[in-house]
Amino acid sequence: MERRDPRRPRRAPGGVPRRPDDAVRAKGRTPVRYLEKDWAHEPWIDGCVSARAPGLLTRYTDAVSEPVGRIHWAGTETATVFEGYMDGAVRAGERAANEVSEVL
Repeated sequence: MERRDPRRPRRAPGGVPRRPDDAVRAKGRTPVRYLEKDWAHEPWIDGCVSARAPGLLTRYTDAVSEPVGRIHWAGTETATVFEGYMDGAVRAGERAANEVSEVL
């Protein structure tokens, strides 16, 4: 059996390269709609990241991320670093996923 180089795309009949995401790319060329949001002008958030009041973090430590029964919290507000940013959301999601996997 001949081994195929995994870095090279597979070939469809007729020798045309085929990748699993070709269908997705084709659909992406013809979007149904486009929405752009300027968060700086959102009246309910005033365009800034979340922040805890002074003393809140030191007084309640992990209370915002502690599981309650079978409920595990994840979100940028539960991050220990980069709270309010995408990086914090990813870290909080990873933390919550690890907590759940330890329980299962």
